[in-house]
Amino acid sequence: MYSLKITDEFDAAHFLINTNTACDNLHGHRWKVWVTLESENLSPLGWVVNFSTVKKWLKEVIEEYDHNVLNYYLDQPTAENLCYVIFRHLHMKLVAYNKEIVAQECITCGFPFEAESCVDRKFCSQKCAQIDFGKKKEKIVLSDPIQMNVQLKKVEIAETPGNIASYSCADIDVKKESHRRGSKKRSKLLADSIKGPKIRKKISEGVKKAWADPVKRNKRIGSMVEAFKDPELRKQRSERMIQNNPMRDRKNVEKMIQALRKSQKLSPNKEEQKVIEFFKENCLPLLFVGDGSYIIDGKLPDFISKSKRIVVEYNSRFWHSDNNLWYDTRDDSGERKKFFEDRGYKFYIIWDDIFENDKVSILRDLKNLFAD
Repeated sequence: MYSLKITDEFDAAHFLINTNTACDNLHGHRWKVWVTLESENLSPLGWVVNFSTVKKWLKEVIEEYDHNVLNYYLDQPTAENLCYVIFRHLHMKLVAYNKEIVAQECITCGFPFEAESCVDRKFCSQKCAQIDFGKKKEKIVLSDPIQMNVQLKKVEIAETPGNIASYSCADIDVKKESHRRGSKKRSKLLADSIKGPKIRKKISEGVKKAWADPVKRNKRIGSMVEAFKDPELRKQRSERMIQNNPMRDRKNVEKMIQALRKSQKLSPNKEEQKVIEFFKENCLPLLFVGDGSYIIDGKLPDFISKSKRIVVEYNSRFWHSDNNLWYDTRDDSGERKKFFEDRGYKFYIIWDDIFENDKVSILRDLKNLFAD
């Protein structure tokens, strides 16, 4: 049995939830990760997997965590749960790797090679490289293919030199395990919402490429539409997401906001910049506080006039709809209106489609709000 082991490390902060220990406070570690692979045979190039390839796979995961807050990615970011997430990512990489790499030998010289590249060159191997089978009209005779079966033996993580967690599982069914844990989509949505512009661009390009294939696109749309037709299924999923959401705790919300401001240095997005310019052009004294600089009992308004006690929010119909087939969203504008009004604030929502087509009515409404 052959094996290889690689290691890498990253710096990240986290806090645990309801453990009643010092770990509930926001703190950081230099996390060290070890990954061990094993295989009964070698690839045509004489290795299990290239060290640099495995390190690249690992880097794809941990570079998102580096100098970030792990709670954006995991509901309970313990070392054990982090081991599982990295294990799952690497396992899927190995599934694809094992399908692509097939070891074969040339009957003439016994030298291993990758059949596809050999056929392209019409040479059997380096030892027989001077024999052009194409000109002599001879066939390349190959042994029976040997399918690679590289297994992920273990993922280990040390949050401190003396505290090491690990995860290992033989013949893991990643899809079933992901559903069992029930956190895959929640974690992905939360992670996607705070990634940097380069990562967002990369994700956007990947999505566009996937949706350019009409077969994949129609298949995905069909499955999503069918799933969301069942109201009971939607209700159960919403309840599960709400129940498991750590942001229900106001302390967690405020911790997350402060960490987000410090690590991400958020600024208004493109749409909010347009709204800010609109306010400036029309001399409306509304301050942008969507970066978490002003919190009202755990909730973040987008814009505020402290002197007039006015809260203004900019909402997208896509993310605030009860009939969104793509994501489990809902229109919470009524709840937010009541929340802020109960605390003595006047409340107004600027919807993206109205802002695009009817700024005159928005300006009239806001001026009336300031005049009251």
